[in-house]
Amino acid sequence: MAGIETVEMDKDYKDMGKGSFWLFIGLFLGRFLGIIFTIIIARLFPLEEVGIYYLAFSVISLFTVFTGFEFVSTLQTYGAYYNGSGKTDHLRKLVKLSFILGAITSIITFAFFIFFSKDISLYFGNTQVSSPLKILAIYFILNSFFGLAIAFVTVFRLMKEVSITQISQLVSKILLIPVVLYFFGANAASLSLIFIISFSIGVIISLYYFFILYKSIEKPRIEKITYSQLIMELLPFTSAIIITNIISTVFSSSDRILLGYFMEPISSASLIAVYSISLGFGTFLQIFSSAIGGIFIPIIASIHGRDEKDFSKINNLTNSSTKWSFLATGPLFLFFMIYPSEILGTLYGPDYSSGGSTLFLIILGFLFFTLGYSQKNAFSALKRADLGFKITIVGVISNIGLNLMLIPRLGIEGAAFSFMFFYFVTSILAAYYSKKFFGFNFSSWLLPFFGFFLFLFVTLSFVRVSLFSVINSFIASPFSSFGLSHFSVFFVLGLLFLFMTSIYVVGAVYLRLLDRNDIKLLSSFLRKLKVPSYFINIVNKLPYSES
Repeated sequence: MAGIETVEMDKDYKDMGKGSFWLFIGLFLGRFLGIIFTIIIARLFPLEEVGIYYLAFSVISLFTVFTGFEFVSTLQTYGAYYNGSGKTDHLRKLVKLSFILGAITSIITFAFFIFFSKDISLYFGNTQVSSPLKILAIYFILNSFFGLAIAFVTVFRLMKEVSITQISQLVSKILLIPVVLYFFGANAASLSLIFIISFSIGVIISLYYFFILYKSIEKPRIEKITYSQLIMELLPFTSAIIITNIISTVFSSSDRILLGYFMEPISSASLIAVYSISLGFGTFLQIFSSAIGGIFIPIIASIHGRDEKDFSKINNLTNSSTKWSFLATGPLFLFFMIYPSEILGTLYGPDYSSGGSTLFLIILGFLFFTLGYSQKNAFSALKRADLGFKITIVGVISNIGLNLMLIPRLGIEGAAFSFMFFYFVTSILAAYYSKKFFGFNFSSWLLPFFGFFLFLFVTLSFVRVSLFSVINSFIASPFSSFGLSHFSVFFVLGLLFLFMTSIYVVGAVYLRLLDRNDIKLLSSFLRKLKVPSYFINIVNKLPYSES
């Protein structure tokens, strides 16, 4: 079937496309600026100082579970549910309750770290961790308010405002580097200070949007629910979220904490720096799935609020969001998996090129993450946090068990393998529970996509070295003649990525991996990017699948 007529899209699909567009723009710029930030600090700060900063931040992140951050998920899910069902009294009380509890728990945790940061640093045999911990402790309070404000803005599907907030924070983070570097020097404490000041700017902007929206909520004339009744209604969901968040946070921080514990202090900071940079770079692959996920939860919760048994539409939206995530990031997955060492060495310097195998395993982990991400979001939106808890606890137990066995023997490669295995296990469990709970099945696009992806990966892996050499032979000489030989490898990698992307796009079109809704949403996305109508008409004429 070729060509597609102009038909009005369903509102929920349209909102998902519109919201995903703004989140994609925000996340793309955010990840891009984040990579620029890590490149700058990798070049300007000693490897050991970068490692100390990431170790301190991992410890801080581990304790965010005690700052009421679980109320962010509760506000996002129940807020969208109450808003979709017109329960404004419930919504207003939920907001007040979330902020009060979040403030109390975050202030207590902040005070704990101020008094015990030195004792915590002694646990790792490195007292240099103490100063960054004290500076980063204020993050508990800032993160609580930021998370709740952003969750509330997301309830109203205002993804443009979310993107503006995140981009502003990251831009200020980069601009602060020379200022802080000049006054405080190139050390872990300076990196901590840069993060806290820039994050404070994001908090101010997010609270500005929050107050505008909160004032717009209509005050009910009659109280329809008391705070005690609301707490009883939220308790089952929030309890599951608390436990799930504790386990998830342990997973996200335990690898670097165990690296700091098992490795010799003289080398652990450097290893943590290489691992953290590889992990941070790999998160670039989460851009599209996170963009869709940000708007996906409030849309599914809203559908659930309108019709609690409309699982067919939820099934379709879950399938679509998973497919879009893979189709959009497929070329990046291929490129990062085939040239991991070259990418790290080129961007961050020779000290980081040793992390090639680590980055490969991390990228493979993000591949599995993308496969199960939308199903896990659906559980949260449908108020079945217990399913997310079951999945997460199995994954984290396997992850920590592997970390304890592999890190002492394999170092950062062992941590990366454990990271990959976590998402492998959780994606399988997400598929199982989503089928059992709301009849989810992957549509017909999945097998052709992965068959095609595997074919490209194997083929391009066999010719990776020769392909790089051939392109470099044409590029190196002209760049050298202008004294720019150092930049030739950037150009070579760019051409390789364009080559892979071209093959990927042609194959995706030939295999008809897109359906009718995909074509409509792609056209809408291109119109928002101000792409000329000539190219949009070409997209509208692409062959698509009827299934």
